[in-house]
Amino acid sequence: GEQILIVRSTPLASIPDAIREQDPNLRNRPTAEILCPEGRLQFGQNNIFIGLNMPYSSWDNAHKFIDKILNTIIQLNIISNVEHVSLKYLDFFSEINIFNQINLNIVWPQKDNICSRSTAFKTELMNNGFVHVLQITNSVHLKNEYLHIDNDGSLIDLTTLCLEVDVQNMINKINECHTESKRFFFELLKKEFIETLSPEY
Repeated sequence: GEQILIVRSTPLASIPDAIREQDPNLRNRPTAEILCPEGRLQFGQNNIFIGLNMPYSSWDNAHKFIDKILNTIIQLNIISNVEHVSLKYLDFFSEINIFNQINLNIVWPQKDNICSRSTAFKTELMNNGFVHVLQITNSVHLKNEYLHIDNDGSLIDLTTLCLEVDVQNMINKINECHTESKRFFFELLKKEFIETLSPEY
């Protein structure tokens, strides 16, 4: 059947370009978006965001959607320079304190386990030429009617960036970001915990 696309401006589009460019909090925010059956494309003067509709099915499907959008943009020849590409995953673990299930220890000498209470941890790590921005929170309430979730739990927020990129290789670099992100994520989780999730590689 025919695909229905919805094109609309974001609220920031009403703010003059000169003001947005001077404010670092607004400069990289999208001013327009296109809603597609697979997800959404948001863009501004300096960047492009591609988001997938939930539930996430597979990287193969996600990559097809990303490829379709980026190949179209490349053919339009509207990008002169690429500073970086990044891939962001949000993983929610219902009714679990994820700090008990990861290969990361936060220790405060002579104190009880500080991660047994509400804890948020954030760090940036470099590996193989990629930057991983990791944020872990163990006291999150997620309510999503579409996914039938209304639970407390933990959230792992992982963004993987590649800085060595140009217009011609950015699709390949996004695929590399996925490979590095997946490797980092599964190295973070304890092996015994991974087995309880029955992952498909």
